[in-house]
Amino acid sequence: MIAAVFSSSSPSASVALLRDGHPLGFASLRTQNNASGALLNNFSWILDQLDLELESVDLFAADEGPGSFTGVRVGITIAKTFGFVLGKPVAAVSAFDLIHRVRAAAVPAKKGWYFLRTMGEEARMVPEDSAALADAVGYGAAFSEPVYPDAVNAASFLADLTKIEPEHLMPKYLVEPNITVPNKPFGIIGR
Repeated sequence: MIAAVFSSSSPSASVALLRDGHPLGFASLRTQNNASGALLNNFSWILDQLDLELESVDLFAADEGPGSFTGVRVGITIAKTFGFVLGKPVAAVSAFDLIHRVRAAAVPAKKGWYFLRTMGEEARMVPEDSAALADAVGYGAAFSEPVYPDAVNAASFLADLTKIEPEHLMPKYLVEPNITVPNKPFGIIGR
């Protein structure tokens, strides 16, 4: 089985092409505002380097988060689109697992706070100065040596992923998005 895995929940966008749990090709790029371009360009480059056609991919997996609201949606949308167009299954991969499958992994949540997942436990929110972060790997201000989610790390647990139909692949939000509603509804003048 050949799987394409996409991760764009962090400042690093990565893609990996895996066969039966072994990396065939992978790429990672720090991005600021063009995660979709980085993922698609690197995926195309990997397919070209391996002389493979898009149709040879059997599964499309995406980083479901937590992480950047928009970034998570980019990877999910790419996997869903390829899966839907090609009639292939998709799967969700946790950003925590793409950081490290066994060690405690941390992802920035909001200013001064992190989501921390210890293997076998649900993710919880901890303050940036928490002693629990000392043994964790992750990224953000609390980490001098950041470890970002990397799609190639899915190779070690690819067989454990649950295949689903593309329309069922959704981001996993641990908290509600912090968006604001405009004071004046769009299209209404003079209020």
